[in-house]
Amino acid sequence: VQDSALSTLLDILKRYIEKLGQMSHKNCELAGRSESNFYDVVLALDEMQVTFEELMQFSSEIETQYKHALPSVPLPL
Repeated sequence: VQDSALSTLLDILKRYIEKLGQMSHKNCELAGRSESNFYDVVLALDEMQVTFEELMQFSSEIETQYKHALPSVPLPL
């Protein structure tokens, strides 16, 4: 992978995550809370026209290596 292509991809990903965070925060404020939760993120994804199911399908299709087991979503309260 060329450095310029990787740099561009990282910039796009950074902006996407920042936008998701901003929209999630807006949703929690509209609900009268000060901290976002899982449902604020799902709503923000919906506003960005990304379904949670699509995100889960994408994550299952990419090859990843994690040091620790990832919890199932949503987390039990």
